[in-house]
Amino acid sequence: MVKGVQLARTASWKVRDEFSLSDHKYIRTQLGISVQNHTYTRFKTAHGGHRKFSMHFRKEIPQIQQQLLDCKTREQLDVTTSFLQRAIFRCCQKVYKLKKVKQSSKVSWWKQ
Repeated sequence: MVKGVQLARTASWKVRDEFSLSDHKYIRTQLGISVQNHTYTRFKTAHGGHRKFSMHFRKEIPQIQQQLLDCKTREQLDVTTSFLQRAIFRCCQKVYKLKKVKQSSKVSWWKQ
């Protein structure tokens, strides 16, 4: 969502010299914002495959445990947490099918 002040800082406008059918002139407004689409992966976990996931994840546990034991700083804990998340994701990729995620085609700041 873009607030008015942010929009005013990034917007530019120019009066156009094009012919119009009235005594008004066209104004071209350009917004200096980018639209970001967030995508994410979802897995179909409702139809089983949990035993197979456990078999794959068990192989990752010793390394994760060792990294947790070696954590002395917040940065090391962040690295270990990222490693854990990637390990879970890799195991899910091996076992589960992907869910189709519907993308919203509406622009969040446009209201009519």
